Amino acid sequence: MFVYIYLTIAIIFLPLVLWFCFKKRRIQKGWRRDLTHLMEQMGFDYVVFDIRSMEEYISEHILGAVHFPMEQIEYLPIEDLFIHIFIYGNRREYSDKAYCYLHDNGYFNVYDLGPYKLWKGLKESGRGMEIQDFTKQLEKKKEQEKL
Repeated sequence: MFVYIYLTIAIIFLPLVLWFCFKKRRIQKGWRRDLTHLMEQMGFDYVVFDIRSMEEYISEHILGAVHFPMEQIEYLPIEDLFIHIFIYGNRREYSDKAYCYLHDNGYFNVYDLGPYKLWKGLKESGRGMEIQDFTKQLEKKKEQEKL
């Protein structure tokens, strides 16, 4: 008797679970297109965080990405909870963990780009920007807005 109940529940919920998984992938592909579009616009408040190691970041990263190691994710220096934050790493698990942490701590516009190898947009190599440089840039922007 209970077997039939469990089987019925599984038949009902399995398609729903599959639908949510595929829907999430479509949205994430859309985020990659949106990010490329945002990068072409001026004055939009967003940041792209690369949570990979420094060596991987220096070898190649998304154009304009800020190196922000996964180990420091709990010390995010952004007070604006509405800024658009895009995160990517080596593996889906790392970017998912960072996404969940930021989302659970009140950041509303957090987007998980997933693994770097899936990125097809603009790339660059070299030192780029670290989180300390990004923090200084934010402080300068706040001072200019006060004037």
